[in-house]
Amino acid sequence: MYHRYRVLESKLETESTRVLTLVCDSATSKPLLYQPGQYAAIVLNDLSRPTPARCFSIMSSPSQQQTLQFSVRVNGLFTRALERLKKGDEVLVRGPFGSFIFNENIHKDVVMMAGGIGVTPFMSMIRYASHLGLKNKINLVYSCRTQNDIPFLGELLEMEKINPYLKVTYVIGDGPVDRLRGLRVVSGRVTSSSIDKLGLTFAKQIYMICGPSMYMSAMQSLLIRKGVTKKNIFTEAFGQGSLLQSGKLAKWPFNAYVLTSISLVISGFFIMASDLYATLPQLNKNGIVSQVDTSQPVTGGNLIDKINAIEPQVDTNIKQPAVIKYVSVAAPKPSISKAVTPVPVVTTPVPVVVAPTPAPAPTPTATPKKKPRSRVS
Repeated sequence: MYHRYRVLESKLETESTRVLTLVCDSATSKPLLYQPGQYAAIVLNDLSRPTPARCFSIMSSPSQQQTLQFSVRVNGLFTRALERLKKGDEVLVRGPFGSFIFNENIHKDVVMMAGGIGVTPFMSMIRYASHLGLKNKINLVYSCRTQNDIPFLGELLEMEKINPYLKVTYVIGDGPVDRLRGLRVVSGRVTSSSIDKLGLTFAKQIYMICGPSMYMSAMQSLLIRKGVTKKNIFTEAFGQGSLLQSGKLAKWPFNAYVLTSISLVISGFFIMASDLYATLPQLNKNGIVSQVDTSQPVTGGNLIDKINAIEPQVDTNIKQPAVIKYVSVAAPKPSISKAVTPVPVVTTPVPVVVAPTPAPAPTPTATPKKKPRSRVS
């Protein structure tokens, strides 16, 4: 089921990040209901034709039901199609999907480790917790390439002001960090020594990781070496890598695709078997046993002999008597001599049998007046 939305705004947050803001078309659809951290599939009408569905993490908070927001890395044909969207254009949204979810009743003390655009689902979680005034402790460790490539920097600074339970640390991989003066900043990459400076309690906190596959693999290995158990590490990738999603609902999207494929194969096999069974001769029907049945003897003779023994339904005898036959009809009165015109009679293929004319009665012989005499010589 698709939900209908209209484009409210499509703008660049940074040179490599675009934010798409949608508003629900309440006249024709209901808003999408989701949990913080989930993603959805969207379909655009680009160049007068619909695009393939693409999945993106939802950035907005579930508390704002009429508004839906996505953060997209500018790369590829689909993301370039977002540039051609205008205000009021229709966008179809389907979902939600995913189990990478912030649960306020479970995640009382959570560390969110984001790599680049992987901050998108964390923005939904942080917005949700801040808007509702939750007291869950959130520590965001945000890794970016440079200080000029930090999406949502201004919003994160505002969130820290209104949410005393939120703490953000920026990890800048390359270049200066002068714009981030006064903030918690780590230069380079997250290493065993630098992560110790963040004041984390590895044995007690829940860790959520999102970003490129290589980043997630490195962070997960680092946390395990620090004593974090695997059951307390949740991951979700934006790329098609070997490390996609893990946790209590491990690799749910991948498993869903696999189960769907298996169900389609099983359904196809069942339909094929049903059709094949319907075309095979039924056992013991009309005295014929299927050749695949070796448990019962064949009764009633050979199948070909039975077919040949069936009487033809159409008479194939082509040597039939004439259909039209001329028969003479006798005059009604013998005293009138009149020529009789032959009358054609349509008969069946059975020959017509004409009754014979009765012979005249014999004339009686006269008795002689005198007895004849016999002479003996």
